[in-house]
Amino acid sequence: MSAPVLSPRPGFGTRVGVLVLAATAFFSAGTNASSLTIVPSAGSVLVGNSFTVDLVISGVVDLGAPSVGSFDIEFAYDDALLGFDTVTFGGPGPDQLDLLNFGPITFLDSSSPGTVLLGEVSLDDTDTLNDFQAGTFTLARLHFTGLAAGTADLAVIAALFADALGDDLTIDTLPGITSIQVVVPVPAAAWLFVSSLGVLTVLRRRTRGSVPEAS
Repeated sequence: MSAPVLSPRPGFGTRVGVLVLAATAFFSAGTNASSLTIVPSAGSVLVGNSFTVDLVISGVVDLGAPSVGSFDIEFAYDDALLGFDTVTFGGPGPDQLDLLNFGPITFLDSSSPGTVLLGEVSLDDTDTLNDFQAGTFTLARLHFTGLAAGTADLAVIAALFADALGDDLTIDTLPGITSIQVVVPVPAAAWLFVSSLGVLTVLRRRTRGSVPEAS
């Protein structure tokens, strides 16, 4: 799978949007439908702070076939505002592609700025995946750090799935562009200054109210 170098400079959102629409139309042609969702841990993050983005799949059969046996995802982010740190396959809970704890085959490439390529292949047997895999679960949790203030776009450019038998498992819906606000923290001195202004305003009002009217 090719890895286009995406840039946060003008046109980022437009190019990602076109690619997402094209990928969604392509992957909606199958029969084993599933959906992929981008779930940030927060809607905003301070510059210098970390946050996570979960890639959640749903729509596969709960404790039945078809289950997910492997995936390959191309994820884009605004590298001028965000720094990619690492990925946790399986997210916060048990890895649903590693139910027997054999240790799956994983792949990660973040060498191209603004792009993360990640994939996983389960080593569990077909019966285990079909009988015990949940219908909704986190494929991977991506870890980022806010670098500069602004609105950072996140998007899945392409996603390929296979079931426990290795057959194509197409997805019905790819997520659109998801945005997160990166903001500059307000210094503590600024809060003290604002608080002082509030106290002075109250004192002035009280002082004016206590002045006796002239007879």
